[in-house]
Amino acid sequence: MLFRSVLSGIVLGILILTVFVVIMDNDCGTVRGCVDLSGVSEKVDKFITHFTGEDSTAKLVKTKRIPSPPKVEKKDASRDELAELVRIPVPTPDAAPPVQVDSLSAEDQYDILKWNAVAYQSGNVDVVRTAKGLVSKEGGLEVPSGDIVILSGWAGHPAYGIRFRDVLFSICGKIVGRTTVRAPRPDVASAVHINLTQSGWSAKLAADHLPRCKEQMLQAWGVAPIGYNIFPLSGSTNLSFADADVAASDSYRTQAALLTPERNRKAIERKVIVRASAIRLRKCGDTGCDIVGRILAGQHNGFVLETAGGWTLFQVGKSVGWASNKFITIQ
Repeated sequence: MLFRSVLSGIVLGILILTVFVVIMDNDCGTVRGCVDLSGVSEKVDKFITHFTGEDSTAKLVKTKRIPSPPKVEKKDASRDELAELVRIPVPTPDAAPPVQVDSLSAEDQYDILKWNAVAYQSGNVDVVRTAKGLVSKEGGLEVPSGDIVILSGWAGHPAYGIRFRDVLFSICGKIVGRTTVRAPRPDVASAVHINLTQSGWSAKLAADHLPRCKEQMLQAWGVAPIGYNIFPLSGSTNLSFADADVAASDSYRTQAALLTPERNRKAIERKVIVRASAIRLRKCGDTGCDIVGRILAGQHNGFVLETAGGWTLFQVGKSVGWASNKFITIQ
């Protein structure tokens, strides 16, 4: 039994060597000098079967030679292909949105003389500072290049409580900005006039929008609700800029619509009919307010400035004041 096992191992080794030679060799039918080992293989099979009683071919699987993968030829990118790669757009980060300001660009600024400036202070500029934290001192403020001038205050006629809808800003003889009047100011209503509860305002003026001149005095003006009149607000500021010229910049966007005298509400003369023998004109729309004038019965031509709480503020000739709607008719 031991002899038979050793003999089987020797024969199996010869068979494996034979198969390896057959696989690695080329086709003997076409190569001169090639030894055909197919007959030897058959004799070895019969020899193993004779001594072991087992069919060696049943355990062997003939395989075909696996062809080598084709070589891939490396090809350098052509000049056109490289140029195409260069033209591929590289994504860039989104640009920052423009800063919303109340100043006008240079092309929208216009001469302040288009308005009729009335020498009667009607409001105040409470705060003037820059976005970088600089605060005006003794009526002056140095503004760095690219900074923003921030202002806030109140506006309204202190004698009759005429509410202004807009505040304009001027420097170097030009109107350079506009903001609306709508913020609550109960302190002004208590100290100045009861009708000025919503007299607060604020504004942002880009330094790159403001013109340069010899006297750079920034002035705020309250705009009358009708007509061409504007009223100065106390608290003007002398500005000095780090750069001599206005910088053209697309970093700002004016959020306020342009306001000119032609675009302000026109003063339309109305008929005021007094149904009593005479009426008293008061400083505000309340019987407890001071009397500031009188108008006799009849029809008068005048201008209606405001109506609120059953009272009307109007001007007839040089008389201005509030009257109860119970005694007048406006046509």
